[in-house]
Amino acid sequence: MLSVESAELHARPSYGQGQPQREGRAAVGGNMLTGLSGVERLYRMGHRETLLFPNLRGPLPALIYSVGFQEENKPTYDWDGWRRGNAEFALFQYTLSGRGRLRFQDREMFVEPGQAMLLHFPHKHRYWLEEGETWEFFYVMMSGAEAVRGIREIIEKSGPIITLHQNSPALERAAEACATALEGKIESPYRSSELAWAVVMGLQGLNRMESGTATPSAQPVPAFVLDVERFCQLNLARPIGVDDMAGVAKMSRFHFSRQFEKVRGISPGRYLASLRLEEAMRLIASSQFTVKKVAEQCGFGDANYFCKVFRKSFGVSPGAYRTGGA
Repeated sequence: MLSVESAELHARPSYGQGQPQREGRAAVGGNMLTGLSGVERLYRMGHRETLLFPNLRGPLPALIYSVGFQEENKPTYDWDGWRRGNAEFALFQYTLSGRGRLRFQDREMFVEPGQAMLLHFPHKHRYWLEEGETWEFFYVMMSGAEAVRGIREIIEKSGPIITLHQNSPALERAAEACATALEGKIESPYRSSELAWAVVMGLQGLNRMESGTATPSAQPVPAFVLDVERFCQLNLARPIGVDDMAGVAKMSRFHFSRQFEKVRGISPGRYLASLRLEEAMRLIASSQFTVKKVAEQCGFGDANYFCKVFRKSFGVSPGAYRTGGA
């Protein structure tokens, strides 16, 4: 992995071993233009890594700092969480094949295929390879107070290793962010911030599952969930709420709320609020809309209320977010 202190990069354009079975166009969460999931796109590119906006200094609440798709096979792969500098970062690293070793505080564990390692820096941990072992993974390293806070919350509740099924929306968000960065398609700090926030929110949703362990079901996503999510995405500018979502699902509010959270690991109200904020981030970063117009487009009836919610969620005002990467 890239050192936080160094911008040295390397590329190894091979596909590696242990490539997981992939599902083509039907893959959950896959890119709608290509029909490929984020992990499929990574395998098509091969092993590589890159650094994004390393010199950026500003109030952006979450930012992708570096990403990589790698296969390590030497014991020189060894990282100490106290020796990465003083800057705060958060790491998502998902094992595709092989396995890695992690010592977190005073516990030692393996990071197996299908598991994600979540860490923040600086912190007391070490992850490494022993002689003769291999570890194929992709990672997303993030900076920003909200990204670090979000990952720390998950670690405090679920520990530093979580299991993510290959059809998990949270896994797809992380893989999508990694692939997009490696393809050179993150053109601005704002887009980087948007993708980092999506990664954290996807994991936060899993963190709120009743079991406390982020292990999504391998079953297909129920049609009512997809219908509701599509309804929300198409009607963000309208004052819709949980009652409207339950109506689309043809369920009582109580039953719908329980079933939706069981599938997505997040309440319908929080899902809708997250969707509105993600769209607000996108519009602020990519359009010339006034803050009032952004509030209207994202279903916030009052611009002042929108500003309060945005600041509470991201630690900065919409205006500061817009100018923060300049």
